[in-house]
Amino acid sequence: AQRLATVGGCSSMISKFPNDKESQLQWAKALRVILVRAPRVEIADGLCVLEVGGATVARAMLDMYSGFIGLAQESNSLVTATDLAVLISLYRDSGFGVDESHAHAKSLRLIVATLMLPDRLLSCDTNSGCSSSSKGRLQGFLSRAVGIPGLEPRSSTWIRLATEWLCSPARKLSERKRLQFCAKGLFVELFAGCESARGELLRVLMGTILGEGQSYPSRFAALDALEHIVTHERILLARFAPKLEVWLEYLANSPRTVAFRLVHVVVPLFQHSQRLRDSLFMKVRKLSSSRSNNQKMLGAICMSAMFGKMGTMEAELSILEATGAALVLLDTEGQAS
Repeated sequence: AQRLATVGGCSSMISKFPNDKESQLQWAKALRVILVRAPRVEIADGLCVLEVGGATVARAMLDMYSGFIGLAQESNSLVTATDLAVLISLYRDSGFGVDESHAHAKSLRLIVATLMLPDRLLSCDTNSGCSSSSKGRLQGFLSRAVGIPGLEPRSSTWIRLATEWLCSPARKLSERKRLQFCAKGLFVELFAGCESARGELLRVLMGTILGEGQSYPSRFAALDALEHIVTHERILLARFAPKLEVWLEYLANSPRTVAFRLVHVVVPLFQHSQRLRDSLFMKVRKLSSSRSNNQKMLGAICMSAMFGKMGTMEAELSILEATGAALVLLDTEGQAS
């Protein structure tokens, strides 16, 4: 079992895959045990069974996990970070043919159902500590799943999932908050541990924050995630200052509350990038000297975010809106006279 990762092991497992559905589920259960108990460095390689086995193996694994996740709470069965990693693999690239869309939706539902399980049922696997607190245990579970060796090629899938969780339309507030917490944690984990994913991750976040047609909840959820990255991985993020400068060109077309919050979030990066500070300062000055009254007000708001002492965002914005409106009125009266 511990040598499942070898090519011979994968071939052997596939060659013994049964034809009848009941035996396939038993085979899938055995594979789950092997994956969970395999040494940490071999777990990801063991997933080659899913890739080599194709649609039939993947479908059997999905059926097995569907039953297992559903019964976990009743039977107190532990769901491991490896289980989540396997579900991510099924979600990403199992060849389901005509059933692809159905299987895709089913695997996504199973991933969400796993994250909604009580914390006592989430196991970080062996040799990996998990905090006893609710958020700490969930974060440890996700961190362990993301950190499984060999899963870096799936980083784009993690990003897509995290984006879906971030903008979750879940009806229950508790479920929506839990998914958003998972999304923020995943963005930080991926940015810290997966170098190849950093550019795509920032592009997704900035596109959500500054893109046209984005809803306010989605924008502010993405801003929360970006703020988490700034807080935890400031030095790594500062290396992307040139890209941030380009994205900030779209600041002038942003809603005022979004622009204020975005500037407020990136200010801590100034100590690591004078170029970013100077570039943003020039953009804000340009806004402040614009002929458009709306642009002037936006410039004043952004300038306050850069240099003012921050109170609560709501109070700050209320003061700035009133001040900006007064300045616009004076400017209009001056031009008339």
